[in-house]
Amino acid sequence: MSQVNVIEVSAESPYGYDEAARQAVRRAARTIPNFSAVWLKEVEPVVRSGVTTPFRVKAKICFVLNEGNTNAKAA
Repeated sequence: MSQVNVIEVSAESPYGYDEAARQAVRRAARTIPNFSAVWLKEVEPVVRSGVTTPFRVKAKICFVLNEGNTNAKAA
């Protein structure tokens, strides 16, 4: 049986929400080799001095834990 884990990451970019989402995916891909889904939980502009500069996203990343040999029977 497989177990799916979910983590939450955040990222920001001065270029927009889509680039911030790509940053979140790149960050997750560095440590999680085979994640299966990304859900953008929140998007928020960061306003500084009346100007929206970085765009921030919070994303949930879903991945299956590698349990080794999946053909092995439980004792």
